[in-house]
Amino acid sequence: IDDGVILDPFLLVTDPATTPFLDLAESSRPSGFQKWRKFGAPPNTPGPMAHHPAVKEHEWIAWMIALHFLSVLEIIAADIASGVTSIAPLRNNRSDSLPKPVTLIRGNEFENVLFGYPTNTSVKIGGDTQVWKMTNKKC
Repeated sequence: IDDGVILDPFLLVTDPATTPFLDLAESSRPSGFQKWRKFGAPPNTPGPMAHHPAVKEHEWIAWMIALHFLSVLEIIAADIASGVTSIAPLRNNRSDSLPKPVTLIRGNEFENVLFGYPTNTSVKIGGDTQVWKMTNKKC
């Protein structure tokens, strides 16, 4: 963060949002908050500890992250609707680079929001671009 590589990190603190639901009796809770501390790990394994999220908390965190991504996708949808056809690369003086994404969906002009873009000075190994950067709108 201090180096400017991650420009918009977010932190999820679950207690303020979950406590009102977890204070209810189990049968009165919404289904997503029932069996909140049930772990998917087998008994007597080191996973089930108070500081480790259980299955339902992992699911809840995933939904919060998905909503974060959705907000970026809404901006992109507005860009498409207004005629924007590409996203400018992030401009900064840093030389930090990303590796080539493991999975790419070819043919989508906005895939660089999720994966970044190959740099002009990229190293080609076996015909594949190996150095990538992020855009100014990203997930």
